[in-house]
Amino acid sequence: MKNKLDWKPNKFVETEEGNIWVPNKNYPGISNHSNIIAFKQIIQYQKAIQNNASGYLLDCGCGDVPYYGIYKHFITDSYCIDWEYSPQEQVHVDQFVNLNEKFTIPHEFDTILLSDVLEHIAEPKQLLQELNKLLKPNGKIIIMVPFMYRLHEEPHDYYRYTEHGLRHLLNVSNYTVSEIESYGGIVDVIFDMLNKVFFNTHRRSKILFKIYTLINKIGYFKRVNNARKYSFPMGYTLVAHKK
Repeated sequence: MKNKLDWKPNKFVETEEGNIWVPNKNYPGISNHSNIIAFKQIIQYQKAIQNNASGYLLDCGCGDVPYYGIYKHFITDSYCIDWEYSPQEQVHVDQFVNLNEKFTIPHEFDTILLSDVLEHIAEPKQLLQELNKLLKPNGKIIIMVPFMYRLHEEPHDYYRYTEHGLRHLLNVSNYTVSEIESYGGIVDVIFDMLNKVFFNTHRRSKILFKIYTLINKIGYFKRVNNARKYSFPMGYTLVAHKK
């Protein structure tokens, strides 16, 4: 990763207790309208990364490399690629590529991280096949995608994937899916949508988040949320191996 020593936590920060990452309330977008999904995402993302990241890691569509603090202790080194005109800061990008076209990287990787990128890819099968070429035998790809989520980074927001769509796409791209898990449920989805549509100021968002926190302590709503996690997910984490 370029300028590795200058990296600082950004979208997510580590708690004082250590080894637990939470959304950074000072990060643009988190405090006003993204905190509910961000809290759900990071729990799942941290688990997927720490259980699967190893060796030489490619952070594909890295942005400002928000997960470096999570995976750096589990890998030997990392290489970061992204579009040249990504809206995030790009001081850590090793190589600029167009992820919607074929590209060449002079390395092989043990792990590839593709976090919140696949929905922005016009030709997802092509990208997955290009990444497959970069994986070492039995290498892993870790994918995170939203499902019930608003349009973002338009006009480059192309897809929302179901679990079945993800399995099919990975299979035809020469991967074997080893695990896939949804995060969030119907209660999380409802409050996240309310937050983005009607409570998109810091003060209103803070009030709604307090209500959401209280609701989540009630047993009935916990059961409903868990029961609808499969049919009303906020998104997915997926781990697959190169065939």
